[in-house]
Amino acid sequence: MAKFLGVEAQKHETEDHGRALTPEYIAYAMQDTQATWECYLRLRALYMTHGFKLTAAHNIHSEASVGKAYLKDMGIRPWREMQPDFPPEIMGNIMSAYYGGRSEVHIRKEITQISYCDFLSMYPTVCTLMGLWCFVKAQGMTWKDSTEETREFLKNITLEDLQRPET
Repeated sequence: MAKFLGVEAQKHETEDHGRALTPEYIAYAMQDTQATWECYLRLRALYMTHGFKLTAAHNIHSEASVGKAYLKDMGIRPWREMQPDFPPEIMGNIMSAYYGGRSEVHIRKEITQISYCDFLSMYPTVCTLMGLWCFVKAQGMTWKDSTEETREFLKNITLEDLQRPET
């Protein structure tokens, strides 16, 4: 992390953990503490740039935590908090239908033409393109069994249909 954040004090390696204290190990420990402190200061400064009002720095653990902090500051309450009585069987169906995707490498150690794709903003982009914001800010939801409608839709759908945004 010290390298990634570019702090002055860098972490050093040692094999002396658990052994008798030596001046060298004490110097290592002091350097390690300094590197940790500088990382903390850099991360705290980064945290402050977000201007969060409702989420403390120690509650930010990942990019997802940052997203949740923004939603919290916007007054968006978690869906399960808004609708705690939602049937767990339906929640199970929803969760089992979720697919996050992944990327794989099929050609290694061979020079070849590639297409570089930056998927770091994929979820917000998909949310926007699909008009899903209404679900994020919803007060709750209703449901119905649409198995037959879905089967009919899938029976008649074409590749051309799937290339039209309205589909």
